[in-house]
Parts: sequence; C-alpha cells; structure tokens
Amino acid sequence: MAGITREFLDSILKVSFFRTVLDGEVTQFGDGKCELAVQIKPEHRQFLKAVHGGIVGALADDSCAWACASAAGKLVTASYTINFLAAATGDRLIARGQLIKSGRHIAVGKSEVFSVTGHDMKLVAAFQGTMSIV
Repeated sequence: MAGITREFLDSILKVSFFRTVLDGEVTQFGDGKCELAVQIKPEHRQFLKAVHGGIVGALADDSCAWACASAAGKLVTASYTINFLAAATGDRLIARGQLIKSGRHIAVGKSEVFSVTGHDMKLVAAFQGTMSIV
C-alpha cells in the first residue's frame, strides 16, 4: 500500500490539535519517518513548570502515526505505550517517529520525544504504537 503524501498530511494539519493549539511544525516527513517540533508556551506547562504529559504524549503519537502513514497509508492509532523518562523543562520539544513494521492491517511504530534547551537535547519520552490501517 502506498503511503500518504506530504500534501495530504498538510490538509489534515489545517484542523489538527498539533497545528491549531500547539502551533507545531513538521520538520521531516516520508519514507517511514516523521519529525515534529513545538516551541513551548507558558500554557503548555503544568504547575511544576514542566510541559504537560498530555502534550508530550500527543507529539509522540502524532510523530509515530504520521511516520507509519508515510509508508502504510491512512491509519488510526489502535493502542500505544508511553514511558515518561524525565521532565520536559526545555524551550522546545522535538518528536521523532519511525515505522518499525507494516502489514496488511496494522503498522507498528515508535517515537522518542526530546526536550531542547539551546543545543542540549534530553530524551523525555519513549513511545511504541500499533496503528490500524483503514
């Protein structure tokens, strides 16, 4: 099955949480990979000043799903596991998704989310997802 195109992804992004709420940017897309970046705003942080886990999780899910979709076609997330490894206290988040394996009905992918301050990157979350190809 052919993957989705960048043009199709851009049409989805117009109304997505990633673009409308987080003002995120797709920095890499295609061939089973997707990288996303978000500049952190005060409203993204929880009471301890770290980025809210829901935002970290959304970036992990989006980067994984869009990486898988770039190779496997239209899909939806069926299940995932996320491990939060450290507080995301940086100025930016970068999420890197990658397709692990695609079949006729499911695709499995992974992503890592990094908190970035200047040139320092800290791994803050590891994600694995199963996607249902539709």
